[in-house]
Amino acid sequence: MNCKYYILVFWVALFAACSSKSNQDAIAEGGMYFTRHIEKFVIKTDWNEVEHQKQLMRHAAKENDFMLLHYYLLMLNDGAGEKNLDKSLLYIDSLEQLYPLVNKDFQKAFEVHYINSLCQKASILFAQNKYYQAYDLYYNVKNWHEHNRQPVATNHFLFTMGISSYEQKLYDKAAFFFKKQLDNLVSTPKTDTILEPHYRYYFTQQTFNNIGLSYTKLNKLDSAESYCKQGLQFIEAAKNGAIKNYELHNDHYNVCLAVTIGNLAKIYALQGKTDDAIAAYKKSIYLTLDVPQILPSSSRDTLDACVSMIQLAELYYTIKDEKQFKETVQKVN
Repeated sequence: MNCKYYILVFWVALFAACSSKSNQDAIAEGGMYFTRHIEKFVIKTDWNEVEHQKQLMRHAAKENDFMLLHYYLLMLNDGAGEKNLDKSLLYIDSLEQLYPLVNKDFQKAFEVHYINSLCQKASILFAQNKYYQAYDLYYNVKNWHEHNRQPVATNHFLFTMGISSYEQKLYDKAAFFFKKQLDNLVSTPKTDTILEPHYRYYFTQQTFNNIGLSYTKLNKLDSAESYCKQGLQFIEAAKNGAIKNYELHNDHYNVCLAVTIGNLAKIYALQGKTDDAIAAYKKSIYLTLDVPQILPSSSRDTLDACVSMIQLAELYYTIKDEKQFKETVQKVN
């Protein structure tokens, strides 16, 4: 073998190594951009700066396909947050067109996000009554989960299925998917580093509530009460350090507690447990509106408190307590 061949092999190997390092740098840059340049402004609710950073990100993405994938993901999530289905679909379509064209390193690093975007697309198709297209997507996502065993992606998939079913008033299916989601969260080993502690906490307490709400809609009130109470137990356990490497702050504890107790109040009212319902409504409202907050980034779920006050007023009206009814209506106003 002559010397020229060795030189050629050397340069090919060097180019491959540089290419791999270049891919790694692009992946790191794309993956960290949101945290470094956007998330801090979201926390401060500086929306003008967020919009400015999005424009800078779009410009930077011209030289980094991996960042461009993240940009499309950010914008489709924007559309979802604004309930602008057309905007979400536009960026999901852009994501779907770009993803197969990028190199294999980028595809592998972005794969979970890509699957999650397909879940969101299926939800939009559901909202547009395009059920067959939605189920085709869900079927593909389901196969991916079974093959890869990704706890975070599986959670997102089951959550999306549950929410889509709930919004279509298919409450039995919603309960089925939410229970599958709970099984996934509970069965994933606590040592699993992908399913981060804060993620495990928020989705688990939320899922207990979602199952309870589904059973409430089905008028299976004993089951609804049971799951909401399990949710309360889980929140209390988390506050007492049950989740490894996770400290539940008082502000976040109160928000989750208020929502769960408010859901229990609805169940008690439907069960005819009027005194229990009134006490639960009052506690939920108090936790939301009256307990002092410490973290500057904490937000009160005032909409949830308003709904609870309206339902409490309706309950007072039902039992003909005119004085409490009027006082509660005044608070709502």
